Amino acid sequence: KRDESKGVMRLHADTLQAKMTLVEIGGGRDRELSQEAVMAEEAAQSVLGTGDERVVTVDDIDLRGLLRLLSSDPRVQRFTSRELRRLWEHDERHGTHLLDILVVYLESGGNKSVAAARSHLSRAAFYNSLDRIATVVQRDLEDPEVRTALYVAVLASPGGPPARTAS
Repeated sequence: KRDESKGVMRLHADTLQAKMTLVEIGGGRDRELSQEAVMAEEAAQSVLGTGDERVVTVDDIDLRGLLRLLSSDPRVQRFTSRELRRLWEHDERHGTHLLDILVVYLESGGNKSVAAARSHLSRAAFYNSLDRIATVVQRDLEDPEVRTALYVAVLASPGGPPARTAS
């Protein structure tokens, strides 16, 4: 709906099947408004299912939202698969939860002690799991660029990161 007096275009949650209202400030021209409507819908889609009920503008899209928007791009899918395929396959084959452990580690900023505590594993068990992960993905988890690439892949993967705690 458009509120002419304030120049505000509102896309209501019911039209996007979400529990939020997306607000995008319009520039006044029809061509710009149609582009803004597309951008607004993309922004809304990026937060669908997150439980976020605040008002969100296109400028509020964060990394998680951006990756959700790009997740259907074949290049992003190839990147995600390349980074995580070995770990997915290992977890499936062996019934392990190494991906969950990796997510806890990545979300702890690479701090092993903090990640071990968050995962409810002993430090020794957690460190052994990290060693297995490094072996499986054939990457050095101490390298910040490797951790960043893995976390971007986790965020871009279908469904985003798994549960925040490892079991």
